Amino acid sequence: MEEIYRNYSDFVEKIVATGDLSHFKSYPFYTDILEHVSTEQGQQYLDIIRRDFNVSDEDISWFCRKNDSLGSPNMSKYNNLITSPTSLRYILHALLILQHCKAGGQNAPSIVEVGGGYGGLALAVDHFSARFEINVASYTIVDLKNPSALQAAYISRHSIRFPVAFVNSEKYGEEITGTDNFLVSAYCFSEIHADHQNNYLKTLFPKCSHGFIVWNHIPIFHIGKTIRTEIEYPLTGHLNMYVYF
Repeated sequence: MEEIYRNYSDFVEKIVATGDLSHFKSYPFYTDILEHVSTEQGQQYLDIIRRDFNVSDEDISWFCRKNDSLGSPNMSKYNNLITSPTSLRYILHALLILQHCKAGGQNAPSIVEVGGGYGGLALAVDHFSARFEINVASYTIVDLKNPSALQAAYISRHSIRFPVAFVNSEKYGEEITGTDNFLVSAYCFSEIHADHQNNYLKTLFPKCSHGFIVWNHIPIFHIGKTIRTEIEYPLTGHLNMYVYF
């Protein structure tokens, strides 16, 4: 395991051990890894959501209140909306995922997320799925042991309409069945060591017929799929792309 992920995992273990999730999003070490979207980037996410999707300000505010209610994130003000900019990122990524599901005829997808943060993307997918008439069949998060425990604790404190499972990343999704899963990975798959990437490519990717990856850190390489790419918007890193298959 890379040192940064080992340190992150150890830090998360301490949070989970206390059972106190009231302030974890604002701890400086945690915000170095997650919850670090800037106020300016948050405004860009909000502008894109309003421009490209028929989502009301009330609906945006409703999700933000729900996601921000736990963890005491650092907040920014956007006129009448006060929220964590990361919550706005989760909204946009959820909308892009659901839009891609709908376009591909995936109206009851089994979603597999590689690297799940604290579970905020699953929460956003649940919140916005109805507007696309999508009934998510299941949602599985593949991650390290301690982050998985945080995700389980976080999601258990919210009401989600589909079953959520957590599997250890040491097996690269070996337990996951089927060949028609929908793969999601935001700022994870492209960051991990090449050996781990190759293990996912051999073990998990053949089980996924569709997917959405927020690609960062390195240039895109062949993943065994026919892909469509877009430059990430808003652009938060010079190599960042949205990858669809």
